[in-house]
Amino acid sequence: MRGWCLALVVSAVLAGSSPSFAAEANPPLWLRYPAVSPDGSSIAFAYDGSLYVVPAEGGTARPLITSDVYATRPVWSPDGQSIAFAADRFGNLDVFITPAAGGAATRLTAHSSDDLPSGFTADGAEVLFLSWRLGDAQATYTAPSLNQHAQLYAVPAAGGRERMVLPLMAHEAQEAPGGGRILYEDQPGIEQDWRKHEVSAQARDIWLYNEADGSFTKLSTFEGEDRNPVWSPDERAVYWLSERSGSFNVWRRDLATGAAEEQVTSHDTHPVRFLSISKGGDLVYAWDGEIWRLAAGADAPAKVGIVLPRDTLDAGPHFVTFDYGASEFDVSPSGEEIAFVVRGEVFVMSIDGSVTRRITDTVEQERSVSFSPDGRRLIYASERNGSWGLYESAIALDEEPDFFDATLIEESVLLDTPADEFQPLYDPTGERIAFLKDREFLSVLDRHNGSVKTVLGEQYNYSYSDGDITYDWSPDGRWLCTSYAPSPEHPDIAVVDTRGNQPPKVLVPNGFYDLECQWSPDGRYVVWQSDLLGLRRTDTNPDQVDVLVAAVTREAADRIELGPTNYRRLLDKEWAEAEAAAAEAEVENVGAEEGIDMLELELDGVERRVYRITPFSTSIGFFQLIEGGEALVFITYEPAVENSYTASGYVYRHRSQSLQQLFTDLPVDWIDAEVSPDELSLYMPSPWGFYAISLADGTTNYLSYEAEMRLDEGAERAHIFDHVWRLTATKFYSRDMHHVDWAAYGEAYRRFLPHVTNGFDFAELLSEMVGELNASHTGSGYWPTRSDGDRTAKLGLFFDETWRGAGYKVTAVLPN
Repeated sequence: MRGWCLALVVSAVLAGSSPSFAAEANPPLWLRYPAVSPDGSSIAFAYDGSLYVVPAEGGTARPLITSDVYATRPVWSPDGQSIAFAADRFGNLDVFITPAAGGAATRLTAHSSDDLPSGFTADGAEVLFLSWRLGDAQATYTAPSLNQHAQLYAVPAAGGRERMVLPLMAHEAQEAPGGGRILYEDQPGIEQDWRKHEVSAQARDIWLYNEADGSFTKLSTFEGEDRNPVWSPDERAVYWLSERSGSFNVWRRDLATGAAEEQVTSHDTHPVRFLSISKGGDLVYAWDGEIWRLAAGADAPAKVGIVLPRDTLDAGPHFVTFDYGASEFDVSPSGEEIAFVVRGEVFVMSIDGSVTRRITDTVEQERSVSFSPDGRRLIYASERNGSWGLYESAIALDEEPDFFDATLIEESVLLDTPADEFQPLYDPTGERIAFLKDREFLSVLDRHNGSVKTVLGEQYNYSYSDGDITYDWSPDGRWLCTSYAPSPEHPDIAVVDTRGNQPPKVLVPNGFYDLECQWSPDGRYVVWQSDLLGLRRTDTNPDQVDVLVAAVTREAADRIELGPTNYRRLLDKEWAEAEAAAAEAEVENVGAEEGIDMLELELDGVERRVYRITPFSTSIGFFQLIEGGEALVFITYEPAVENSYTASGYVYRHRSQSLQQLFTDLPVDWIDAEVSPDELSLYMPSPWGFYAISLADGTTNYLSYEAEMRLDEGAERAHIFDHVWRLTATKFYSRDMHHVDWAAYGEAYRRFLPHVTNGFDFAELLSEMVGELNASHTGSGYWPTRSDGDRTAKLGLFFDETWRGAGYKVTAVLPN
């Protein structure tokens, strides 16, 4: 490891001459988006969410934008007097402009999509920027809800109405110094920006657009990645970044002679990023977290030594209070408190919301929290010591019944090995715990002796993402219903004998999605979601599902098929028999647990004992049987704005075929719910706490919490970095990691962590690291929650971008 890092230092020295400015011993790293001024004297760059300007030869940088906003992507006006940039002052990234010498910034764009500036027009009158908007009716593929397509726009530098320049994903657009032509980088497919070494039809290329005749010319010929073009000052050549040499480096092509491309820089291991050029031909770019400059006529590039004028380190641990953001929860058996997880920590709140108690205090994350059957213990998984383990917190004093006001809470380790053990679930006695080992082994831990037994091997399950394998204990604690997916396509539901006496039994083998099983309270039925009967797409997860039940005994099948009258007669008969048995044994309530003590399942032919108990197919986020299995509570959902949903709740009684709507169109960030033990209330997460909804009439109340924690954001980022690195190493489909030295790259990128103090930079850091693997669908993003952000109306209207008269001219309207 040390030898590899030393090689990096040596290669950096060999790549260029010594800088003309003596940099500090511990220079700032993760310097991004450098842009050289037109006269070549200064370099603007982004660091730690702020913008700075430094002399081109190096020196002490002066702050340009250092307020509490995130600012990035500086670009110079042709006269060098102004700098445009992107900042999130109003919730998303808008384009701003400020004097290069310093002064107040002016907002130029006001759309709730991100606007990313790439340069000025040749006359300096407008700023070019890329934006994800509805676009052009004739030329644009539109998927605005997914932000999958962007267009190139221009906005007056003095402020005013924007215009569309190209209805294309024209990244890094640069107009020629003499005007009339635009260089840009295309984007043929949706892929994360920092992926490396891709050679496919989705690799990006360099294009030249001629404004006079509307023609397009492809300039790059490499099958892999070509990016970030800039004009030579005389417009006779184009420089850009290409991976044809292995890593991204600067390449040049002479447009006048048509000569073959030539390589300009020779950095290795890490990519050259963010190329810019001065009017004198000086090239400036970033490499390995620092800024480099290749002066016009120089033989080799030199690193720009930079000293920052202020301490940009984290403020350190501090106390914060969250009243939103719960990612999971569980209601106690007593119904008096709710356990939940916020930002990876476990809390418990009283059911009225008056008291919130923190249970865990770790840098690492906890998840999968639930109460023991007696309510005196909490179990959860925690990613400590380099792997997930099982932990338990217990109320220490017998006279104290609740967590939220307990005097003393003691935590213990139940299982912590180098393997990943998570998603714990108590059995009905609270003495055995089902959990996943290394994501694919379904195992059971005995709390008394610490023994672990595998009840379903890895050959029966395939986990694509954590949480996609679910399971539930039968009321007698012998059986588990579980996801059963030897391959990722079309998971089934199986019943597993935890004693190991019988092989796993798939309930309904089919080519559809069967998910999220539960046992009925009396153990007669297994309940789950299936898209067997609903509308579905052939290439993705189900769009519509139903709740199905399988009768695990023949008697249960006979029972569910009874009409309301005959079912009432059966209940009367069973009650009379139970009363007689109790009287004979002189024991009260002997029938209360009948059918639960020992379940003798009859699984042969169970696939012929499957019933639909939803009145219609829909998108279901939660379901649970109540009233002894006679009623089904379920919640449907529809996508809403800003990655949230609206939820509607129902109670359906299948014998009488009566449907009761509890609520409709409640805003939620994610879908989950739980019925209180007394079956009087339904609890759901809300954007501000929890909903408490009456199952009798749908009356909705709000429960708020105040989850106070000691937050060390730097340590948290370090943990998330290690989590991402380790999870990728564990789950990547190619055991050789695409021939990448993953350990070495982990160390190479980990050294930037002290210089990253915001979510935007952190997401780019993670994406750059996993981008080394050259794998699709890998990357990181950051979408902060801002209550004060702009929300542009989505009218479904296409406009004539050439219209300059009064108002806006509509050319088309989206259907519906």
